[in-house]
Amino acid sequence: MNVNSINISPKISSQQQPKLLLTPGQVISAQVIKSEGGQLLLQYGSYLFKAKTDLALKPGERLKLSVESTNDNIINLKIIDETETKRPENTTLITTNQKPDQNMEAVARQLMKFNLPVSLEFITELNKFLKKNKLPADISQLVVWLKSVGIEVDSEQDIKALQILQKFFQGELALDQEPKYFDLLNAAENQYAGGLNIYGWPLGNHHVYLIKEGARSEPLLPDSCKLAIKVDSAALQELWFVIELTDNRMTANILCTEEKFRNILEREVGNLMTALKGAGYLVKDLTIKVDKSKTTIFDLLPEQEISNVNLQV
Repeated sequence: MNVNSINISPKISSQQQPKLLLTPGQVISAQVIKSEGGQLLLQYGSYLFKAKTDLALKPGERLKLSVESTNDNIINLKIIDETETKRPENTTLITTNQKPDQNMEAVARQLMKFNLPVSLEFITELNKFLKKNKLPADISQLVVWLKSVGIEVDSEQDIKALQILQKFFQGELALDQEPKYFDLLNAAENQYAGGLNIYGWPLGNHHVYLIKEGARSEPLLPDSCKLAIKVDSAALQELWFVIELTDNRMTANILCTEEKFRNILEREVGNLMTALKGAGYLVKDLTIKVDKSKTTIFDLLPEQEISNVNLQV
């Protein structure tokens, strides 16, 4: 992984995932991503489902499913064998709150963020890679981003570079070390043909990011962008300001790390609202939350929903 040499992956279009619509008589193909103790993670196209079953299904197994009926939150399916003789079991899908392997689900979500195919092989290999090299689970999102811009991590030198890059996004590098990593980020995204694009710039010891959905060739419009600013405050420690504009109205979220900091910010939020309105901004909503999990820009990227279903035979 040479920061001066970037291989760019082919164009991947970015579209908002439509609501899943299934009709009786329709036949779909789904793949088992995870199967453990009757709990499943299933993939159907760009959709992922949490599921439960009494069948002995294996990861990687592909299922052909016939939609028997759809009523409210219940979808009745029939598992069809290619020969139509081995497994004609009736199957029911209903909403539930099952908990499949969290790390596998997290990687699947990360792949979906960048419109990458959810591959069981890639998820399995990535988990093995993290365990073998004793890397934290949250570094997987950085590996997925690198994959989305055509950069693979495989050598010992790559792993060291990966750890330094993680420190950069966490704001732990010295200021004089940061410019080349901002250059890497922007060079990769400027050459990448589509998908979810992230751009970044230093502002003193703070980080400013622009998140843009859609192909790079598409016009830069306020409604298609999100501005995220990571601030290192001497008084309030790490703060994230996430700003979006919809119909010329601003929505702002402020994330801090402790309840005492939220209390301080809430006492000052009135002054901030007044200043924004005085500058001509129409503020739709401004919220302050405590969230210790948002440590890099990748934690703030929009996520596609993984449907909760209970697969019962």
